[in-house]
Amino acid sequence: MPPKPDRLECTTIYRGLPGDGFLEFIRNFSGAAAADPFGTWLILPTNRLVRKVLDHLAIAGIPVVSSRICTLSGFCRIYFEDHRTTSRLLSKGESGLLLSRVLTDNRARLPVFFTRNRPSSGTIDDLRLFISVITRRKIVFPECLLDLESPKSNQIDLVSRSYHDFLLEFDLLDADTILDWTIDQISAAGSFGHVFVYGLFDPEPLEQDLLSAIRTNSSAFFQVIPTGADPVLFRKPEPWLPDSGDHVPIPVSSPVSESLSGLFASDERIDTGGKLLAATFSSRYNEIVSIAGEICRLRESGDLYSSIAVAFPDVRTQIPVVDEIFADFGIPWRSATGTRLSRSPVTGFLTGILRLVSDRYPRDGVVQLAGSPYFRQGAGYEALSVRELDTVSRLAKVEGEKTGWLHGLERYLVQAGDENRNATTPYAKEMVERVLSGIKRLFEDLRPLEGQKTVREHQKNFSDLMDRWGLFDLPSSPGGDTGPEERASLEAFRKCLHGLDRAAGLVPDETVDAGVFLSILSALIKETEVPVTTDRAGVAVLG
Repeated sequence: MPPKPDRLECTTIYRGLPGDGFLEFIRNFSGAAAADPFGTWLILPTNRLVRKVLDHLAIAGIPVVSSRICTLSGFCRIYFEDHRTTSRLLSKGESGLLLSRVLTDNRARLPVFFTRNRPSSGTIDDLRLFISVITRRKIVFPECLLDLESPKSNQIDLVSRSYHDFLLEFDLLDADTILDWTIDQISAAGSFGHVFVYGLFDPEPLEQDLLSAIRTNSSAFFQVIPTGADPVLFRKPEPWLPDSGDHVPIPVSSPVSESLSGLFASDERIDTGGKLLAATFSSRYNEIVSIAGEICRLRESGDLYSSIAVAFPDVRTQIPVVDEIFADFGIPWRSATGTRLSRSPVTGFLTGILRLVSDRYPRDGVVQLAGSPYFRQGAGYEALSVRELDTVSRLAKVEGEKTGWLHGLERYLVQAGDENRNATTPYAKEMVERVLSGIKRLFEDLRPLEGQKTVREHQKNFSDLMDRWGLFDLPSSPGGDTGPEERASLEAFRKCLHGLDRAAGLVPDETVDAGVFLSILSALIKETEVPVTTDRAGVAVLG
């Protein structure tokens, strides 16, 4: 293969304050995209900025290929979908399942990770993050530890090597190794038109390699590097950037912005011409109430909701509270961040079924299940009153276990049928019979979920139960129709359940109980996000 031409003379590196020159950069991209819509790319640092640019171009009536405006990770996914053969890209949840399997398969050699029968979800998350860091930063582990190598570091190395060996053997990619795959594909046969990169700050070494590969295989490459007054943040060595090509400074749009870029580098006063309010609150709830009050004041002063933004350190956990409080104040809002599927009441009910079986039917768990609005309709349990179930099971001294339920209720039924019953058995025989009948039916419905089965068998049995109980089409909540968030959560849960088909090779082949099946399903659920219903003209909720 002949060597590729040197394209450094077609490279332009801009440096400017974050946000400066952005609209002009977008105009240059739009002009290039008009001539070559599929070969022109715009790579941005965040998904929110991607959506903002797409909205801006749509309002301006400028046609573009929307997939060509993306983040760097989005670029990898798009390139993978356009050029893959037999490889498969794992979701974050699937990579967690694979890591769990690696640990289980090597259990005898990894004692540090097993305090119980299975590694905890926290252990899986920590290992996954660690493997991601050493992959993206190209760290040679454990050699980098030098004299600090230990049995624990060697076990971590075994996990990392086994995980990557599995990916390689079965032609799989995860969110990190897809960068290496993309670099190899581009270096072998990639070719792009004009590529525009804006605002990527301090990319990791593997991301630097990817940007270099894109630059080398582009007819023209334009990148804006954020800079500012803080020498610690903005004066790091950048050996991955070419020395040749054009290096162009972007004019400073505002002296105040330049001063703010060095906010933590100096204790000098910065006069922004505005005001800064600081306050403390007894709870996050009270803080958001105060924020809502300030938003209302700004709106009364003439500010548009769309010009107001609220930022949280962890916005995802605050979305439910924001939704509740802003609704009380009549404040429309928007957010690109969804809520975790694991926080949905629908998910809590569905996973609670498996947890009930795994925990062997504790009394409180059965009462909680029977009291759920999702359980009451469509399952044929209308005659089972949660009040009667709670009261009778308490008097019958039921604690849990199938035999405990059945023996306790049958014993109490005999007492309730005694014509001389006293204050210890005050309830009618008919009530106890209704409770006993409902419990027997519940146990019969849940029986297929019990015992040791393969993951696929558990999946089928749970799917069959959801179908029998009408849970694939949720009933209305009391007093109203099922909301869009509930429907979205149910659909996301359904995808996770069916997603176990794709993940079949990532989980152990042996039989497992309902508790282990729940942990496997939960690994997919906790990485799934449900979009929230928001108002595009509302306050931006960021994080």
